[in-house]
Amino acid sequence: MSRFSPLQQGRWRRFIPRSLRLRLVLVFVLLALAMSWALLSAGQRFAEAGWNFAARPFVEDYVQRLMNDIGDPPQIDQAQALVERLPLTLSIQGPDVQWRSHPERRSYRRVLHKYSQDDSRWAKERFWRRMTSDGHTVEFGIDFGLWERPNGPLAITMIMVVTLVLAAYWYVRRLLSPLVHIGAGVQRFGQGQLDQAIALEHNGDELGQLADHVDAMASDIQAMLDAKRALLLAISHELRSPLTRARLNVELLPDEASTRLALLRDLGVMNTLIHDLLESERLSEGHSALHRECLDIVPIVRDQLDTLEQELAIEAIRFTAPEALEVCVDIARLQLLLGNLVRNACHHGAAPFAVHITLSDGHWCLSVRDHGHNALADETLRKLSEAFYRPDTGRSREHGGIGLGLYLCRLVAQSHGGSLHLENAQPGLRARVQWPRFTDASTQALAPQPPR
Repeated sequence: MSRFSPLQQGRWRRFIPRSLRLRLVLVFVLLALAMSWALLSAGQRFAEAGWNFAARPFVEDYVQRLMNDIGDPPQIDQAQALVERLPLTLSIQGPDVQWRSHPERRSYRRVLHKYSQDDSRWAKERFWRRMTSDGHTVEFGIDFGLWERPNGPLAITMIMVVTLVLAAYWYVRRLLSPLVHIGAGVQRFGQGQLDQAIALEHNGDELGQLADHVDAMASDIQAMLDAKRALLLAISHELRSPLTRARLNVELLPDEASTRLALLRDLGVMNTLIHDLLESERLSEGHSALHRECLDIVPIVRDQLDTLEQELAIEAIRFTAPEALEVCVDIARLQLLLGNLVRNACHHGAAPFAVHITLSDGHWCLSVRDHGHNALADETLRKLSEAFYRPDTGRSREHGGIGLGLYLCRLVAQSHGGSLHLENAQPGLRARVQWPRFTDASTQALAPQPPR
């Protein structure tokens, strides 16, 4: 019965294929075993060839000399002296003498059957057996009992083998340790932290060169992103002035002009696009773009919902929240977040609309739900908060969307240390934003001060 639980066994099965260090050590061990087998096989063939052509005649002559020492008829005292002097086993079987030198041990045939790969050939070797003139059979054997005794060098050898395997694993682990730092650095780069280089000690091998190349790639990407951000900000700022002048010129057109409303609507979309682009670039900097205030957000959210009801010409939005909830938040970004979520629900969902505020474990959650009928696929839900993404089902330019509303909501949540989750509510879509109530600095500011 296995000593490990099925869960532990599953972890080991997943760990072995994924561990490069362990696989390299296993490759080294298997390579060592294969080389040892090849060398032993070659040595065995060489020994067999040497035995057949060189050693066998000498052994046959030596066995005959031992037979002469035993005598004819065989003498037990001489056989006993021979066994005590040499690592041999003797068996004398005949009409007058029934004697074995090692009665407690197995016969030499069974020993050869155990230790020889081709026992039939060894068992048929006639020089191990001699016949005397009076009908006695003298059978020689090798005292394998000496090999079966507890052997200290064997234990030392096994300890050395285990030590070498552990040393090889330690060395391979130390050799591949830069991969851990490179993986952590690549993960940071994937999260947008391109300014922090890979923490790798001086290493001039291929892994060190790989770390240098990854750092250089991160620097190039950071430079390209900075250039893109600077270009986008410059273009957005420069477009604001001509858009403002164009809007003023359109406002001066007579009210009966057929294109006046269409021009104002298009200019409004362009102005919203520029505003959202600028806001997304500011929020991409994270916490540095926020202006936090610690106050009760319930009346602020209620006032914002009243304004959205009048703007979007919708019925009353169901709003549930605690009586008071003090949160450290950027008010302007909170209003931007709530406005985008409600507008998204109004444009692409169906009434009634519901907004809920809850509190749990030091985090507060803002939930906005509509009651539309079309459920979205999981892949579509994952992409809804990406910039300029609009699925084919009901989200197009005809509804006035440009694909930045939910993207801005995600940036607002992340800049506050939270997250945005979109899920099918069956029916409808639910958007949940959750982040901590207070930051460390705000918690210290709100903490009661000791009396002076």
